[in-house]
Parts: sequence; structure tokens; C-alpha cells
Amino acid sequence: MDFVHTLVSLPLAVTYGVPQGSILGPLMFVVFINDLDIALKKTKLIFYADDTVVYYSGKTSEEIIKILNDDLQELGKWFKKNNLVINMKKGKTEFVLYGTAKRIAIQQPSGEQINVTICGENVNQSASYDYLGVTLDSDERQSCHKLQNLQERANKIIFGKKARNTWIPLKNRREMDVAITTFKCIHDLSPLASCLGFSKLNQGKNTRGNGMNLVLPKVRTESGKKTFAFQGTKLYNKLTRELKEERSLLLFKSKLKLFYS
Repeated sequence: MDFVHTLVSLPLAVTYGVPQGSILGPLMFVVFINDLDIALKKTKLIFYADDTVVYYSGKTSEEIIKILNDDLQELGKWFKKNNLVINMKKGKTEFVLYGTAKRIAIQQPSGEQINVTICGENVNQSASYDYLGVTLDSDERQSCHKLQNLQERANKIIFGKKARNTWIPLKNRREMDVAITTFKCIHDLSPLASCLGFSKLNQGKNTRGNGMNLVLPKVRTESGKKTFAFQGTKLYNKLTRELKEERSLLLFKSKLKLFYS
């Protein structure tokens, strides 16, 4: 039975579920996932309401990924047994490889893909993770968190405290600038095109439609990995096929904004 202003609804039998907003809901949820950690053998869990983190610390990325995949397979069985579905959307289920910049460079050479799967689906790798309001970088820095907080404060000052932050995150803005400059170089719309020398993969070596990708420069040092030619190529290759096939700079910018929104 519900009461709104002067209207009273007819009583209906509740066969399952709990009223939205009731104190019983969170309690039932905690009881429901209380045995989640039993499914895991070596990894550990951090629970906070409906935010759950699975983590493991190891000496090598191979060790970490193997143990993580083994436990995620067991976790997938638990979800299936309890009739739950994992939200695999970007920003909902992700993994981050933490460590110093030097150690990560050794454990995961640039361009190398790390495969983490659960329920037969690949988990998206992210360079940072927002947990309980704190943004943690993969190389254990928090500078992006400070800048992002500053952007959100500016948004509230300009548009009001209750306004939703519709600005594109600063990290995404930086990547957009790199992608746009790379696009200009590829299509000879920038004076940097001749000196950066971006080139596409040989058509004879195409696999699964990767002919739109650029050749990743071979570098041996950390400074080489920080060059625009290397970073621009790496970022461009991660874009969708639709973006890579675009020829108009104006349309590329428009689609790129939607891609990062």
C-alpha cells in the first residue's frame, strides 16, 4: 500500500523483492553477497556496500594475471549459481595493474595486451580507478585525482552545487588532443606530419581488420615511450574502426567527443 498526497493505492501482494529505499534492502544485499569471498582461493576482497574490489599482490605480472584469472573463473561460477550478471561496461568492471612506472614498463611493455577474463568476457584495463571518491593511478600517483577534483569544484561554482558534471574528464581531454594531432599528421593537415612520420601497417599483414592501425615505433628507453610519435600511435590504434576511417577533421572531432563522453 502506498500513500501519495491524498490518494491511497490498492494493496498488492509482494511475491519477492523489497521496497525501494527501505533499510531492509541494503541489509538483504549484504546477506546475499556475504559468502562471495568463499569462491576465491588466493585473491582478496574489499567490500563497501555494492563496491567490490578483488586484488592480489605478486612479484611478476604473469603470476598476478594467472591467479587473478583463476579466481575470477571461480567468481563467475558463483555469479551464475546465484543468478547474477556482471556489468561489463567500461567504468563498471575494470582492472588496473599497479606499481611504479619503471616496474610496470618492465612487466607490461607498451602495446602488449593483458588478458583478464570473467564469465568468458574480457575485462577492460584502465590506467586509473575511482574508488570511493579517490582516483588511483596505475603508477601510484594521485595528481590526476587532484586535477579532477579541481575541475569538479569549478563545475559546481559555475553551474551550481546540484549540477551534474558534464565536462569531459581531464585525462580524456588530453587523450583527445593527442588523437586529433595524430589525425592531422596522418592526413597532412599539420606541419608536424613530415617530422613525426606516422605510417599505417602493411596491407599484406592485416589481421582482423587492423589495416587501419599505425606502425608502433620501436623504442628501447622510457624516454622513447614518452615521445609523441609513440604515444600518438598507441592511442590512435585503440580508437574504433569508424574513427580511423573518418576523413573529415570536423566529423572526427565530433565522433571523438562522443567516444570519450
